[in-house]
Amino acid sequence: MLPPAVHRKGNAEVSFTIPLAEFSDRDAFPARLSQHVERLGWRRRHWQFLNPTHALTFDWERSGGGVQIARNDPKRTVDFGKWRGEWDDAQGNVLEYHVWAFRVAKGPGHHLRVFAAYIPADLVKAGVNAEFR
Repeated sequence: MLPPAVHRKGNAEVSFTIPLAEFSDRDAFPARLSQHVERLGWRRRHWQFLNPTHALTFDWERSGGGVQIARNDPKRTVDFGKWRGEWDDAQGNVLEYHVWAFRVAKGPGHHLRVFAAYIPADLVKAGVNAEFR
């Protein structure tokens, strides 16, 4: 895990990796995450904060169809999917999570890569042109 970054304007990011015993275990993290933040009073957003023409589904999307790594070695072939969730609270702060799930075709290595960001309401109001650092 990288240490969280907290910027002078109050926004923050963190990223981390979660190993998976089975690729199908990927569904548990977004489900628990959603339940947790919604219990704390955060509401699901319908549209992406930085790309407001794109709807949020809170569901997995297949990405890339598979990637060949290192000279077509089938043991290193991965499939991956992505999940995105965004919430806001009554004050207008935004919380966003991006989750990528990687399935290694042969051998160990299934994992989730997670990126999370907190954007305070004043930066949300300033919009995509806000200076975040």
